[in-house]
Amino acid sequence: IPMVEEGDLEKYSKSYEYSNLDDHKDEFKFYFIGEHVPRKNIEALVVAFNAEFGSHEPVRLIIKANITGKDEEEVLSILDDDINKIKVDCKLYHTNSMYKSEILIPVRLTEEEMMGLHDTCDCFVMPSRGEAFCMPAFDAIAFGSYTIHVRGNGIREYIYGNQGDGVDSTLVPCRCDTRPIEYLYTSRDNWADINILSLQHSMRTAFNRKSRSDKQLRKEWAAANVLPQYTSQAIAEKIEERL
Repeated sequence: IPMVEEGDLEKYSKSYEYSNLDDHKDEFKFYFIGEHVPRKNIEALVVAFNAEFGSHEPVRLIIKANITGKDEEEVLSILDDDINKIKVDCKLYHTNSMYKSEILIPVRLTEEEMMGLHDTCDCFVMPSRGEAFCMPAFDAIAFGSYTIHVRGNGIREYIYGNQGDGVDSTLVPCRCDTRPIEYLYTSRDNWADINILSLQHSMRTAFNRKSRSDKQLRKEWAAANVLPQYTSQAIAEKIEERL
């Protein structure tokens, strides 16, 4: 059961910066944190972002990703190649150089740098085909980032009201060439493919509502209403109630 130790709550009350984004202060920053595997569905995010926003708009997509067993250079190369292939298939511009470039982060960040990413960015997007708790989404909520996720997965447990938006999806048979265990993610199982048009709408809505004061209000609301539900003491009480 995910929990936040009482001593860790303090980190969410602090302010952090991610200095590598200093040149993008005037842009609305969508971001993703997770492993680059089919289940996380980065492809849907890249398609939605570029289909919805023109290259002239003050927005940026930031992808912090890792791949098990790959070093930073390999991750960057794979990510870059995969995203370029997606853009070629989208055919939105004559050449890929006309697309707005993403900020790719393949390196391992310190906790302060990770918190800085959450504190600096505006809207966290998790288009995952299946998700349980998702710690990056929880951290995003704690820092007041508007959080977009697939409706019905585990993230719904701690997102309420104007904290974020759940996007519709369609259940389809799993199909992927990488799996943590051989018998997982076969086409005997189903997972949720996000509706990309609905994802575009949610991202546009987040962009139109952009306000750093709103982010601070969401952060304060999460501190009062979400974080206390996931302390070790709160979890222990829930377990005791159900025994």
